[in-house]
Amino acid sequence: GGGEGATAREVLKWKGVEKVVMCDIDEIACKICREQLPEWNAGVYEDPRFQIHYKDALNFMAEWSGAKFDVVIMDICDPIEAGPGVALYFKEFYESTARDKMSEGGVLVTQSGCCGLLNYHECFTTIHNTLRNSFEHAYPYAVDIPAFGCPWGYNLCYNSCAHPDVFNWDPKSVDDRIAAAIKPECLPLHDYDGHRHRGLFSLPKVIRKALAEETKVMTKDTPVFLT
Repeated sequence: GGGEGATAREVLKWKGVEKVVMCDIDEIACKICREQLPEWNAGVYEDPRFQIHYKDALNFMAEWSGAKFDVVIMDICDPIEAGPGVALYFKEFYESTARDKMSEGGVLVTQSGCCGLLNYHECFTTIHNTLRNSFEHAYPYAVDIPAFGCPWGYNLCYNSCAHPDVFNWDPKSVDDRIAAAIKPECLPLHDYDGHRHRGLFSLPKVIRKALAEETKVMTKDTPVFLT
Protein backbone atom coordinates (compact mmCIF):
# COMPACT_ATOMS: atom_id res chain seq x y z
CA GLY A 1 0.00 0.00 0.00
CA GLY A 2 0.96 3.66 0.20
CA GLY A 3 0.76 4.22 -3.52
CA GLU A 4 0.57 7.99 -3.17
CA GLY A 5 4.09 7.94 -1.74
CA ALA A 6 3.36 9.56 1.62
CA THR A 7 4.32 6.52 3.68
CA ALA A 8 7.69 6.27 1.93
CA ARG A 9 8.13 10.04 2.32
CA GLU A 10 7.85 9.76 6.10
CA VAL A 11 10.08 6.68 6.34
CA LEU A 12 12.84 8.36 4.33
CA LYS A 13 13.02 11.19 6.86
CA TRP A 14 14.87 8.84 9.21
CA LYS A 15 18.67 9.00 8.95
CA GLY A 16 19.24 5.28 9.42
CA VAL A 17 17.07 4.14 6.52
CA GLU A 18 19.21 2.45 3.87
CA LYS A 19 16.49 1.19 1.55
CA VAL A 20 12.71 1.37 1.16
CA VAL A 21 10.95 -1.34 -0.83
CA MET A 22 7.30 -0.54 -1.54
CA CYS A 23 4.72 -2.86 -3.04
CA ASP A 24 1.38 -1.63 -4.38
CA ILE A 25 -1.18 -3.55 -6.39
CA ASP A 26 -2.33 -0.62 -8.54
CA GLU A 27 0.33 0.72 -10.92
CA ILE A 28 -2.05 3.14 -12.64
CA ALA A 29 -3.15 4.73 -9.35
CA CYS A 30 0.47 5.10 -8.26
CA LYS A 31 1.43 6.84 -11.49
CA ILE A 32 -1.55 9.20 -11.30
CA CYS A 33 -0.67 10.11 -7.71
CA ARG A 34 2.95 10.67 -8.70
CA GLU A 35 1.87 13.14 -11.38
CA GLN A 36 -1.07 14.83 -9.67
CA LEU A 37 -0.04 14.76 -5.99
CA PRO A 38 3.69 15.60 -6.00
CA GLU A 39 3.43 17.21 -2.57
CA TRP A 40 2.36 13.85 -1.14
CA ASN A 41 5.41 11.91 -2.30
CA ALA A 42 7.83 14.87 -2.04
CA GLY A 43 10.26 13.38 -4.54
CA VAL A 44 10.60 9.87 -3.09
CA TYR A 45 10.45 8.35 -6.57
CA GLU A 46 13.76 10.05 -7.35
CA ASP A 47 15.40 8.92 -4.10
CA PRO A 48 18.02 6.22 -4.87
CA ARG A 49 17.01 4.39 -1.68
CA PHE A 50 13.45 3.91 -2.94
CA GLN A 51 12.27 0.90 -4.92
CA ILE A 52 8.68 0.11 -5.97
CA HIS A 53 7.02 -3.09 -7.15
CA TYR A 54 3.54 -3.26 -8.66
CA LYS A 55 2.23 -6.56 -7.41
CA ASP A 56 -0.18 -8.27 -5.05
CA ALA A 57 1.43 -7.91 -1.61
CA LEU A 58 0.72 -11.49 -0.54
CA ASN A 59 2.59 -12.91 -3.52
CA PHE A 60 5.29 -10.26 -3.28
CA MET A 61 6.10 -11.17 0.31
CA ALA A 62 5.95 -14.91 -0.36
CA GLU A 63 8.34 -14.60 -3.32
CA TRP A 64 10.72 -12.02 -1.82
CA SER A 65 14.29 -13.38 -1.79
CA GLY A 66 16.20 -10.21 -0.95
CA ALA A 67 17.54 -9.05 2.39
CA LYS A 68 15.21 -9.49 5.33
CA PHE A 69 13.22 -6.45 6.39
CA ASP A 70 13.94 -4.55 9.60
CA VAL A 71 10.55 -2.84 9.39
CA VAL A 72 7.39 -4.00 7.61
CA ILE A 73 4.67 -1.34 7.25
CA MET A 74 1.34 -2.69 6.06
CA ASP A 75 -0.64 0.28 4.76
CA ILE A 76 -3.18 -2.05 3.18
CA CYS A 77 -6.85 -2.36 2.28
CA ASP A 78 -9.37 -3.10 5.01
CA PRO A 79 -10.33 -6.75 5.54
CA ILE A 80 -13.48 -6.60 3.46
CA GLU A 81 -14.97 -9.76 2.01
CA ALA A 82 -14.48 -8.85 -1.64
CA GLY A 83 -11.22 -6.98 -1.11
CA PRO A 84 -7.75 -7.97 -2.32
CA GLY A 85 -6.03 -7.80 1.05
CA VAL A 86 -7.99 -9.91 3.52
CA ALA A 87 -5.41 -12.74 3.49
CA LEU A 88 -2.82 -10.26 4.78
CA TYR A 89 -4.66 -10.31 8.12
CA PHE A 90 -4.60 -14.08 8.56
CA LYS A 91 -2.51 -15.82 11.20
CA GLU A 92 -1.06 -17.99 8.44
CA PHE A 93 0.39 -14.92 6.72
CA TYR A 94 1.91 -13.46 9.86
CA GLU A 95 3.51 -16.71 10.96
CA SER A 96 4.57 -18.36 7.70
CA THR A 97 5.34 -15.35 5.51
CA ALA A 98 5.79 -12.04 7.33
CA ARG A 99 7.89 -13.35 10.19
CA ASP A 100 10.07 -15.33 7.78
CA LYS A 101 10.90 -12.17 5.81
CA MET A 102 11.74 -10.07 8.89
CA SER A 103 15.18 -9.67 10.41
CA GLU A 104 15.87 -10.99 13.89
CA GLY A 105 14.97 -7.67 15.49
CA GLY A 106 12.36 -6.80 12.90
CA VAL A 107 9.18 -4.85 13.58
CA LEU A 108 5.82 -5.08 11.82
CA VAL A 109 3.11 -2.43 11.95
CA THR A 110 -0.26 -2.83 10.28
CA GLN A 111 -3.41 -0.80 9.95
CA SER A 112 -6.11 -2.64 11.86
CA GLY A 113 -9.45 -1.03 11.06
CA CYS A 114 -11.69 1.47 12.76
CA CYS A 115 -11.47 1.62 16.54
CA GLY A 116 -14.03 4.18 17.65
CA LEU A 117 -16.35 3.38 20.54
CA LEU A 118 -19.09 2.40 18.09
CA ASN A 119 -17.07 0.20 15.75
CA TYR A 120 -13.96 -1.21 17.44
CA HIS A 121 -15.66 -4.62 17.62
CA GLU A 122 -15.89 -5.00 13.83
CA CYS A 123 -12.30 -6.12 13.30
CA PHE A 124 -9.85 -4.14 15.46
CA THR A 125 -9.96 -6.44 18.48
CA THR A 126 -9.76 -9.58 16.33
CA ILE A 127 -6.79 -8.31 14.32
CA HIS A 128 -4.99 -7.46 17.55
CA ASN A 129 -5.69 -10.88 19.05
CA THR A 130 -4.46 -12.54 15.86
CA LEU A 131 -1.22 -10.57 16.07
CA ARG A 132 -0.93 -11.28 19.78
CA ASN A 133 -1.06 -14.98 18.90
CA SER A 134 1.50 -14.57 16.11
CA PHE A 135 4.15 -12.36 17.74
CA GLU A 136 5.63 -12.24 21.22
CA HIS A 137 4.71 -8.56 21.52
CA ALA A 138 1.73 -6.76 19.96
CA TYR A 139 0.81 -3.19 20.93
CA PRO A 140 -2.49 -1.70 19.74
CA TYR A 141 -2.76 2.05 19.20
CA ALA A 142 -5.02 4.59 17.53
CA VAL A 143 -4.71 7.69 15.36
CA ASP A 144 -7.37 10.27 14.56
CA ILE A 145 -7.76 10.52 10.78
CA PRO A 146 -10.20 13.32 9.86
CA ALA A 147 -11.05 11.88 6.43
CA PHE A 148 -12.16 8.61 8.04
CA GLY A 149 -14.48 10.23 10.56
CA CYS A 150 -13.34 8.07 13.48
CA PRO A 151 -10.19 6.92 15.27
CA TRP A 152 -8.24 4.34 13.29
CA GLY A 153 -6.47 1.38 14.79
CA TYR A 154 -2.99 0.02 14.26
CA ASN A 155 -0.78 -2.63 15.82
CA LEU A 156 2.97 -2.60 16.40
CA CYS A 157 4.47 -6.09 16.67
CA TYR A 158 7.84 -7.77 17.15
CA ASN A 159 9.48 -10.85 18.64
CA SER A 160 12.81 -9.47 19.81
CA CYS A 161 13.27 -9.00 23.54
CA ALA A 162 15.90 -6.37 22.69
CA HIS A 163 13.22 -3.78 21.99
CA PRO A 164 12.08 -1.75 24.99
CA ASP A 165 8.45 -1.69 26.03
CA VAL A 166 7.22 1.05 23.68
CA PHE A 167 4.09 1.55 25.76
CA ASN A 168 6.13 2.94 28.65
CA TRP A 169 8.47 5.29 26.81
CA ASP A 170 8.52 8.65 28.55
CA PRO A 171 7.98 11.81 26.44
CA LYS A 172 11.51 13.16 26.83
CA SER A 173 13.16 9.93 25.68
CA VAL A 174 10.93 9.92 22.58
CA ASP A 175 11.78 13.55 21.81
CA ASP A 176 15.48 12.78 22.21
CA ARG A 177 15.20 9.80 19.87
CA ILE A 178 13.41 11.91 17.26
CA ALA A 179 16.01 14.68 17.45
CA ALA A 180 18.83 12.17 16.98
CA ALA A 181 17.23 10.05 14.25
CA ILE A 182 15.36 12.47 11.96
CA LYS A 183 17.10 14.61 9.35
CA PRO A 184 17.34 18.19 10.68
CA GLU A 185 15.61 19.64 7.61
CA CYS A 186 12.57 17.45 8.36
CA LEU A 187 12.11 18.75 11.91
CA PRO A 188 9.89 19.48 13.67
CA LEU A 189 7.52 16.68 12.74
CA HIS A 190 3.95 17.80 12.16
CA ASP A 191 2.28 15.45 14.65
CA TYR A 192 4.51 12.90 16.36
CA ASP A 193 6.46 13.75 19.51
CA GLY A 194 6.91 12.38 23.00
CA HIS A 195 3.53 13.39 24.36
CA ARG A 196 1.78 12.24 21.19
CA HIS A 197 3.48 8.87 21.51
CA ARG A 198 2.00 8.32 24.95
CA GLY A 199 -1.43 9.35 23.68
CA LEU A 200 -1.33 6.91 20.76
CA PHE A 201 -1.20 3.92 23.09
CA SER A 202 -3.66 5.29 25.68
CA LEU A 203 -6.87 3.70 24.42
CA PRO A 204 -10.25 4.13 26.16
CA LYS A 205 -10.93 1.69 28.98
CA VAL A 206 -13.83 0.00 27.20
CA ILE A 207 -11.61 -0.76 24.21
CA ARG A 208 -8.73 -1.99 26.37
CA LYS A 209 -11.16 -4.35 28.07
CA ALA A 210 -12.47 -5.62 24.74
CA LEU A 211 -8.92 -6.17 23.46
CA ALA A 212 -8.00 -8.16 26.56
CA GLU A 213 -11.12 -10.32 26.33
CA GLU A 214 -11.07 -10.98 22.57
CA THR A 215 -10.72 -14.67 21.67
CA LYS A 216 -11.28 -14.72 17.90
CA VAL A 217 -8.29 -15.28 15.64
CA MET A 218 -8.36 -14.53 11.92
CA THR A 219 -7.38 -17.48 9.75
CA LYS A 220 -8.26 -18.55 6.22
CA ASP A 221 -10.99 -20.71 7.75
CA THR A 222 -12.23 -18.11 10.25
CA PRO A 223 -12.02 -14.70 8.53
CA VAL A 224 -13.49 -11.56 10.05
CA PHE A 225 -14.62 -8.77 7.76
CA LEU A 226 -15.02 -5.03 8.23
CA THR A 227 -18.64 -4.22 7.41
